[in-house]
Amino acid sequence: MSDRFPDERGTLWSFLGDGLCAVATVAFAHLWMALNVALAIHPMLALVYAIFPPLALMGVANLLTRFASFSLLLAGVYLLSLSMLGVLFGRRLLGAPAIAYLVYLPFVAVWLPVACGEAVRAIGMHSAIIAESPECYETSSFIASLHDHDEHAQAHAWMVKDGKRYIWSYSELRFVADSRPWHSGGTCRSTGFGVGRKLGRRS
Repeated sequence: MSDRFPDERGTLWSFLGDGLCAVATVAFAHLWMALNVALAIHPMLALVYAIFPPLALMGVANLLTRFASFSLLLAGVYLLSLSMLGVLFGRRLLGAPAIAYLVYLPFVAVWLPVACGEAVRAIGMHSAIIAESPECYETSSFIASLHDHDEHAQAHAWMVKDGKRYIWSYSELRFVADSRPWHSGGTCRSTGFGVGRKLGRRS
């Protein structure tokens, strides 16, 4: 009977070792995801995600419903991009080492949606700018807007046309009249070669 104890102890230690390894892997993946959220979206959201992930998902869902049109376009581009990646690299992705999935996770869940949002933003903003032909304008990237969305946030983009300033609205996906005081936003400035196209500080 005494010969059984070493085997049982070995089995127990092996079980504990496997359990600790699994917990460490999950914890590392969780913190790795939080770091990517901080870099791509906002440090505060990353902190919320690290402490209580469901609360962060509720916050993201709230933002998506507030900007329904933009969210639908983003989702369409995201699903199209994901499908193309699956067609082009499907077998390689599935056959990759297990450690590679820790890299795939934040790419699929954070960086690919942000990249799709940047594509939708760039197309929408610059299509409107080309159509309006303003005297001057300035745009901000999607990541800059994600990092700067508190009550003192600057405009995502602005333009001046016919002496009036307009700012970009993600909820309407177009430039709308800027109702703020004129000194609070961007203005056209002469460069010596006529009116600048992308001048002034971000409003």
